[in-house]
Amino acid sequence: MIQRQNNYTVRWILVIVTAIAFTLLTWMVCRGMTDTADDKISLAVASARTPGLTTLFTAVTYLGSWEAIVIVCLLSLVYWKTGESHALAISITAIITTLFRIMLKGIIARPRPTIVSHLVDEGGFSYPSGHAIASMSVYMLVFILLYKIMEQGARKNALLTLCAALPFLIGFSRVYLGVHYASDVLGGWLAGVAFGLAILTAAQLTEQYVKNRKEENENHTKHSRHY
Repeated sequence: MIQRQNNYTVRWILVIVTAIAFTLLTWMVCRGMTDTADDKISLAVASARTPGLTTLFTAVTYLGSWEAIVIVCLLSLVYWKTGESHALAISITAIITTLFRIMLKGIIARPRPTIVSHLVDEGGFSYPSGHAIASMSVYMLVFILLYKIMEQGARKNALLTLCAALPFLIGFSRVYLGVHYASDVLGGWLAGVAFGLAILTAAQLTEQYVKNRKEENENHTKHSRHY
């Protein structure tokens, strides 16, 4: 119980820290304070483009698309139906981060990069990166779920490594393909961590509360029958 409470405390600290960092970054983006660094990073990354890397990152970026995220959410619900109820938090997180991203993009209305060419077609505004926020929040929670339910072995290690690497590869792919600034991606990562950990922790606390109430009611019923 003490260890679980410590885990919750660490998570809430991470939520607060990343939320503050995201707020500060958003303020800097709105004031144009990241523009120079963003342009330099975009140009540097674009200078490293090759046909092979373009093919690779075009495929990688798809893993952060809404289609891929929906598939991951559906797969996670399979585990939820077999007893891992907190897996539902993955789908809830995907929905909430999508709504948040749509709302914030409309408010900030940051245009997409023009300093480099776009290698894929993307519409809408730039900040924060939807691929970054979705991949960080969802794949992070998938990592936690798999770490808990899978037995030790090479398969588990491979899947955990993949889940840990994907958000960063997907985020980099957005800059490489020219459709996002580096700060768009960083903002998405920060928001993804904050939302993902907050929703997961809230879901697990709710589950524990319901379980405790159920046990209390059962004990009360047994006690009443005894008398």
